[in-house]
Amino acid sequence: MPGSSAAKRTIQEREGIQMTPAQLNDVVESNLMHLKPALEDVYSEMLRLKDDLANGKFDVKRLVKRAWDKSHLL
Repeated sequence: MPGSSAAKRTIQEREGIQMTPAQLNDVVESNLMHLKPALEDVYSEMLRLKDDLANGKFDVKRLVKRAWDKSHLL
């Protein structure tokens, strides 16, 4: 894209970002890798909840306890 490098430069200047695109990419990748275990855990909880609902095992107290136990991931 012809205007994309100018747009990126404008965003970087406005936000005060003093990183090269490669450095910024490394930071983003590092943050995503840090979040990956938590996202996988949330996804597995969603699958378990889906199975519980499908099997008629919807227990609000258990659901709240599981949510509380996982709240440290947020």
